[in-house]
Amino acid sequence: MFKEFNLRRHHETRHREYASLSGLARDDKVRRLKGGLAVQQDAFLRQSRVNLAAVRASYKVANLLATHGKLFTDGEFGKAMMLAVAEEVCPEKTDAFRGVSLSAQTMTRRIEEMGGNVFDQLRERAAEFKCFALAMDESKVLRRVYDLLPEINTFLQSKGETVRELTDPEWKWDLAFLTDVTELLNHLNLQLQGKGNLISDMYSHIKAFEVKLQLLVRQVQKLDFTHLPATQSYCAEKPAAPFPVAKCKDALEMLQREFSVRFRELHVNNKDISLFQNPFAADIDDALPSLQFELAELQNCDVLKDAFKPDHLLEFYAELPEGTYPNIKQHALKMCTVFGSTYTCEQTFSRMKQIKNPTRNRLSDEHLHQTLRLATTRLHPDIGLLTSQKQAHSSH
Repeated sequence: MFKEFNLRRHHETRHREYASLSGLARDDKVRRLKGGLAVQQDAFLRQSRVNLAAVRASYKVANLLATHGKLFTDGEFGKAMMLAVAEEVCPEKTDAFRGVSLSAQTMTRRIEEMGGNVFDQLRERAAEFKCFALAMDESKVLRRVYDLLPEINTFLQSKGETVRELTDPEWKWDLAFLTDVTELLNHLNLQLQGKGNLISDMYSHIKAFEVKLQLLVRQVQKLDFTHLPATQSYCAEKPAAPFPVAKCKDALEMLQREFSVRFRELHVNNKDISLFQNPFAADIDDALPSLQFELAELQNCDVLKDAFKPDHLLEFYAELPEGTYPNIKQHALKMCTVFGSTYTCEQTFSRMKQIKNPTRNRLSDEHLHQTLRLATTRLHPDIGLLTSQKQAHSSH
């Protein structure tokens, strides 16, 4: 406790103006000072309540993003919408809305924390489970099954169960080979889905894969599994059954035939694609007559040779002088309009599935069309024009 002397000295030196107060005047001053202190305390508590409410709101928004499969960055967009509404409807509340943290970083952290909480609850309930099942991504199933074959077999044996295929060397050869080929196809599929790919990129990936298939056919016949890791791994175990050379060779050759048919048009247009990919390496004699003189000019222009970069084809053709190379630019334009990957289709179908989900079964085809258009276009609607054509009405 403070000594009386210290308190008196503080009062006389720091609050000398109160010394002259006495009686009712002194009591009134004390009441006003206490009232001011209460107001300050109330403001502090009120701000504290506002802060807590902001934190709760951020958790709720993060939960909405997670349960609706939305991007973490959508929180920032949602905040922008809230502020836009608050500024028009309740400007005095704008600061409160602005105080809710909905950044991508905060949303990520909130979702991590809620996910951990749910996991803890699940772990407590799992102690009472009698059965459970695991679901895996089908693109990874073969590799995981192959890698876990010993563990799977051991587990089944511990339960008194046996699956003949798990110990059948012929079946395990098939599984190992299928795993390797599937992974090769998955890798190609990812390459063909690349965003912004040109037809020349697609053709390069296809040609490279066809060369790989030819190589694999030759190597398989020699029992060379250099590029087939799962098959090579099983071979190292020295299984009782020999590698099924004929079966695997036939499978690879069938895949070659399928590719030849599926991408026949690419091979038919090989010269056009190659010319687009590198006009400086094109054979002038094999080019269309309308392109020959222009190619002669182009291939002997040192400035354009130095400017040419294979990974910046669009920029290169855009900068070509229209007056000197009109037909080459037209040819490039045709090549650019051919989709070089499945990205656009995959993206559009993905967005359509997201928009037309089971919970929106009343969404009409017309509304789906318009929504999908807005979701996938690079154009911006003219909101100013649309607004000028409408009369303002408040929401009910």
